[in-house]
Amino acid sequence: MANRQLVFLFSSMLLVVFSPTVTEMLEQDLADLDSFIQSLMACESKPTVGLSISVVKNGDVVFSKGYGKRDLNQGLPVDNKTIFGLGSISKSFTATLLASVLAERDDVTWDTPLVDILGRDFSFQDEFLTKKTTLRDVLSHRTGLQRFSLQLLQYGMDIDRAEFARRVRHFSQVHPFRTVFSYNNFLYTLAGHVAERLAGKPFEQLLRERILLPLGMNDTTFLADALEEGDFSNSAQCYLTYNKNGSSLTLDREAFRILKLHAPLGGVASNAVDMARYMQLHLNGGKGPDGRTMVPDDLFRELHTVQFFKPYEPNKELYRPQYPVGARNIGEALGLEVADYRGYRRVYYFGLSAGFTSLMSLFPDQSGGVFTVLNGPEFPLSVYMDVHSTLHYRVADMLLGYRRVYYFGLSAGFTSLMSLFPDQSGGVFTVLNGPEFPLSVYMDVHSTLHYRVADMLLVTSDGFFNDDRNLRSYKPVADRGRLDLDKGYDAKFVDYKDEEDDGDLDNILKWIKSQDPNVLAGVEFVTRRAILTKVMRGQWWKLAVTKFNGIWYISTTAVHEQKTRKQPSAEKQKGDKRKLYWGHKFEQYMTGCADSPEGEPNTVDLNEGFYTVVKYKLKSHSLLFSAEVDAIGETGSYVEFKTFAIPQKKDVDQEVNTKFKNCWVQSYLAGVDEIVFGIRRDDKAKGVVTESQTRKITDGKAEYDSDWKSYADRCDKFLSEVKDYVKEDNASIVYLYQHGQKPYKEPKARPFLTVLTADDEQ
Repeated sequence: MANRQLVFLFSSMLLVVFSPTVTEMLEQDLADLDSFIQSLMACESKPTVGLSISVVKNGDVVFSKGYGKRDLNQGLPVDNKTIFGLGSISKSFTATLLASVLAERDDVTWDTPLVDILGRDFSFQDEFLTKKTTLRDVLSHRTGLQRFSLQLLQYGMDIDRAEFARRVRHFSQVHPFRTVFSYNNFLYTLAGHVAERLAGKPFEQLLRERILLPLGMNDTTFLADALEEGDFSNSAQCYLTYNKNGSSLTLDREAFRILKLHAPLGGVASNAVDMARYMQLHLNGGKGPDGRTMVPDDLFRELHTVQFFKPYEPNKELYRPQYPVGARNIGEALGLEVADYRGYRRVYYFGLSAGFTSLMSLFPDQSGGVFTVLNGPEFPLSVYMDVHSTLHYRVADMLLGYRRVYYFGLSAGFTSLMSLFPDQSGGVFTVLNGPEFPLSVYMDVHSTLHYRVADMLLVTSDGFFNDDRNLRSYKPVADRGRLDLDKGYDAKFVDYKDEEDDGDLDNILKWIKSQDPNVLAGVEFVTRRAILTKVMRGQWWKLAVTKFNGIWYISTTAVHEQKTRKQPSAEKQKGDKRKLYWGHKFEQYMTGCADSPEGEPNTVDLNEGFYTVVKYKLKSHSLLFSAEVDAIGETGSYVEFKTFAIPQKKDVDQEVNTKFKNCWVQSYLAGVDEIVFGIRRDDKAKGVVTESQTRKITDGKAEYDSDWKSYADRCDKFLSEVKDYVKEDNASIVYLYQHGQKPYKEPKARPFLTVLTADDEQ
């Protein structure tokens, strides 16, 4: 293994960088990232053995840490100096090395035919290919030559790269030259030999002298060298399979031997610390840590430039407004791929070799990058693809200054990224995997998929605001003491506006009208979470349905005048409003805004609400619905607050669990991560919270799984009946649907889509 000397001392804990880059906000983001990764490592449905990550921003290493185990049998932990195989990220090292070599040659460029470099003894089967194939063709996978499995050809390969270059003449042509992107591993071994011929030294020596040592990558080595030297100190053991019950299958390190020949395509091994320095080289335009130019700008720029554009693949790319973010692959560069995320250029590469998986993402225009590497499991591939993708897009949002886009999947026990592709059938989205996919794919156990379309729309007494002003955040506090929920009731209470024309869908209809019409692409039903919850529980009496432009809208507004009930007494109405005030005041306490800086209680306005808009796939039906939420927690997931009284004689835990079960489904629907219960335990001081308890939505997943299935079945049946009976497509026609009866057209019912159908000037 390469001679190693420590240039900096890093621990396995969070790397602290004393730099202007690490602002207070970034420090919090990195602390959140650390907590998120720890939750991810504990996730049972995404069992990961060991993980290492580094993040760079504006020339600084702002995060570098290891998680999990590098060796399960010995219980050895991963740190940011643990060595992992890089797989195909090695190809970017090969391309970067070639750029360095070409800088010293006036007679060779990216477009020089290989035969002019390797001599007349070199050839392909096809004479035209022999005369025309260049380094650019080889490095961008556009030769059209046949590809082989590395595992199948590991026998009979005890040869050097010169002999390998001679044997390339036996590779068949399977695609026309320069017409198809056809990934070819072995041609990078040929590219490594080109570097050897041009510079007169072995590939490994060239890479160390020209790239690794100048960057201070003193720990970076080659897997085959480590095998020959028997030196695997602080190296990760790789695992083909692994689950949380302890069973695993390791990969015999003898598999590294084939990488002696094929080091240029996948044999480099490194760690998070060294890879941070490598990312800095690419983000600094080919300049080393001392500012010296290691690769001239004109040659270096080609490494990040698309050489071969990939065709549009509708099942692998995301576009707004159908999806909350835009992400697409553009094409192949030299040893790297070029894509965009949210409109920003992303240069990246994925690696898989000998049980290790890795991903490097660079955002050159924002001077930021992230590197992750795992030592297993290799199977199933959905595990490592989801873990890499989730982390890279989370860090990307942080580097680009965006609030994170969250996609909900509760089976994993953590908030996960997922892609929604339009090729679903039978109510189940197709699971897609592979390094080229722009986002990770996630399915939960209920065959339901949902993601936030809009985050925190504010509604106040002054109207509807399509933004996140006054967004509230929840941060747990160990002991808040006794909370007086009645504080300010007499002077700081704004009751509901008495406006009969307000409809229960008005907020989401206003939001829809403010968006591109494509926001409704694929949507079949528009409604509110509260209505869905009542349908699932069978607790609804009568609903109104209108079909408009092929979409069914479900409301309660049009049936209010149909339903007569005895009005509660004035005393009861006053008591109910006081409890509403208590609920809102509890939210203020939990989000640190109960009082003004001067100590005066802040106003509680019952007209104010924060809403999320969610796209949801429930079995065979696609829905768009709004849901009022209370706050966003430290991880970016939603938090809801509930307060209720528990008499002294009753058991607190039992009562909280009962309350949790009753509100679990409505929280699950909106992707809420946890519920905080404020307990009013003092029988004499009825408006005082004396303690609080928190329940994670995932806590109820296993216990309420059978309940959820029955809820989903009931809702699926209801939505199917609506489709069957509500046929007329007219915004002025309202069908009433009474529990236990078939829907019927009601001429007297008031239309409730006027917000959506009104002319702009009205």
